[in-house]
Amino acid sequence: MKIAYFISRLSLSGGTLVLAEHVRALNGMGHDAHLVCLQQDDGFDFKVPVERVPNLEGLLRLGSDLVIASHPMDVTALYGRIRNLVFLVQGKHVEELEVYYQERAKARRYEGLGGRLVLKMRKWRDMKRMLAVYRLPVSCWCVSPGLRLLLRDTYGIEARLIRNPIDRKLCYPEPRTGRITLVCIADHRQPFKNIPFALRALQDVRVRRHLHIIHISSGEPLDGELASMADERHARLSRTEVAAICRRAHILLSPSLMEGFGLPVVEGMACGMLCLLSDIPDFHAYHFGQPEIAEPYALYFNPRDMADIAKVTEDACMRYGTPEMEKIRANGQSVAGWYSENGMCEDLSRALQAFGSR
Repeated sequence: MKIAYFISRLSLSGGTLVLAEHVRALNGMGHDAHLVCLQQDDGFDFKVPVERVPNLEGLLRLGSDLVIASHPMDVTALYGRIRNLVFLVQGKHVEELEVYYQERAKARRYEGLGGRLVLKMRKWRDMKRMLAVYRLPVSCWCVSPGLRLLLRDTYGIEARLIRNPIDRKLCYPEPRTGRITLVCIADHRQPFKNIPFALRALQDVRVRRHLHIIHISSGEPLDGELASMADERHARLSRTEVAAICRRAHILLSPSLMEGFGLPVVEGMACGMLCLLSDIPDFHAYHFGQPEIAEPYALYFNPRDMADIAKVTEDACMRYGTPEMEKIRANGQSVAGWYSENGMCEDLSRALQAFGSR
């Protein structure tokens, strides 16, 4: 089967890395799969076939048997032009848009009545477009049990789960020595990732507990005031490089206000890190695929409360090597085991078989 994973603007992100994993696995299963884009924002090597087309007609000329799109506006652009189209849901797009406009409302340009009215109209327009995507009669796949429940309960969509994979060859624990090292992995420019807020919350802990903070961004590195809040700043690292840092670091902190999945968290668990996570439903759903595994597999905090982020982090630093923390880390490694490449391949095979039987 000839399969195209279409992204209008191809750039490095956790979601794009997952699409590349799909392409690599499908080609290993004997299919002809590509990433296809109209524009590539950077030269990152995804190590899978990438084809750039000039326009949507160029995509149509490829003659793919199946086209998979994960950006809602890409789905809208392709609907009605592609016979076999799949919407691969990787995030909470409506909720992310809500957070985006909450952040925009804080800007000085929108303080007046006219500015608030403009912002309200733009939000209404974008929400209408976004919700329309979920009403389209197209097949849906999703990348996590939590998203599957959201799609069913909120939008009445029965989505097929294609679990996200981690690379077990990269994700394994190494001896951890020296002062406690904490890693944050997210683009700080994405409001729902909540990175600037969390970094500010960590500053007192960083002094009192000699905490070494590493930030890894899929976009631009930290700059300005934020740059001084981390001891190491990295950007656009490969998964091999990220895993090498996680294997030696002690703690992974993810302060997201919402997540579609949170691949760095599962990779951190697999590397034996103690995970400190936002107390949101998405971060309590990792074990849904294997309900015999019980929580806790992380420590949780209120992502909108600086004092709580600092308290949970300091507590984790003080009790890192205790039996209780070791048990949480072991539970995390068990949870991460379900998110395997073999499991993803099984899910993809079943999904493609469903298309073949239509």
